[in-house]
Amino acid sequence: MVSNDHEYGISFSVQTFDTPRDGIINVTEYRFLVVEVETERILVAELDNILAIATQGRLVPSNDMTELPMVNRILLRLWDRLHDTQAPVGILTGDNIVFMMQRQDDILHLDGPYYRCPTNPDQKEFTPMDALNLIVRSFVTSQIFNQVQLATCQNLRVQYPPDHGRVVDYRRAASALTGSLVASRGWSVVQTIAHKFMPNTAEVKLIAPIGGGHVTMAWRGHLGEAPVILKMNRFLVKDGHENRVTAQEWERLECALPRDVRMATALPIPAYHGLFIGADNDIILMSDCGDPLEDGIDSDDGDDSDDGDDSTLRAAHKRALSALRSAGIEPEDIASRNAVYDGHVVRVIDFV
Repeated sequence: MVSNDHEYGISFSVQTFDTPRDGIINVTEYRFLVVEVETERILVAELDNILAIATQGRLVPSNDMTELPMVNRILLRLWDRLHDTQAPVGILTGDNIVFMMQRQDDILHLDGPYYRCPTNPDQKEFTPMDALNLIVRSFVTSQIFNQVQLATCQNLRVQYPPDHGRVVDYRRAASALTGSLVASRGWSVVQTIAHKFMPNTAEVKLIAPIGGGHVTMAWRGHLGEAPVILKMNRFLVKDGHENRVTAQEWERLECALPRDVRMATALPIPAYHGLFIGADNDIILMSDCGDPLEDGIDSDDGDDSDDGDDSTLRAAHKRALSALRSAGIEPEDIASRNAVYDGHVVRVIDFV
């Protein structure tokens, strides 16, 4: 999304939709690029001063902007917008001159000048590909990079803990079904950019197994800073499909979840990032939504007479189950072992 307002100037952002609490869908907007537009005349006149400040790498703040030289006011304005929006990259541009600006640990990084229409061989041209690469670079350094990887990577490299000593490669067999990014308005654009510029392979590092059932098991891990759960077949896949329990579960998920991705994402369930197929196993990659609910309540006898946190969690579990039923999904096993809690929201797992 591109916006032009008096507070942030021109900014590029992505909106994500979080799983609701109490029926309210939370929308989060991540700005990943801001643009400051100045007249070409001013940029030409201040070019040497901009380069001098770029060499120093620091700006001196002032309570009275009118006391500062013109170049300081321009760069401070862009600096403040980077700080306020938490955007990783900004552009200072006129009709022809373009500077790229990055704020890291209170150090100013300026790249340029570039020129849309160079007039001599010494001037670096700012091409459409430079502009696209800049947007991708700023997007990649933003907070949602790992979420993009989870939803778009075509291959997954799974690194087990050192005591297991294994690294296993998987290929994507099915696209993400739910997730705040997948449900965003700009998802199709994000997909196009990611497939063209981002690495095809993402690496998940496993931490520890967290149990499972008779035919499947789960591991807790992380991709970059994003915590994830990997669900896989307990037994290695042999010839045929009799042991592909995880892949069969994914097919049931596809049938059960609403076709509208936003509606599916709004349900109290994990984000399902994709199905991946390996040589001898299949895995479902999903978000880590906390610890088993049964760890926080005493029993599964359905008694709501307990006071305090126990009854509160039971009530939240019932609301989560009711939300699934309202969407046409009837969970097969409603025991608390098939729900998780992250301290804020109870979500249902293993519901198909």
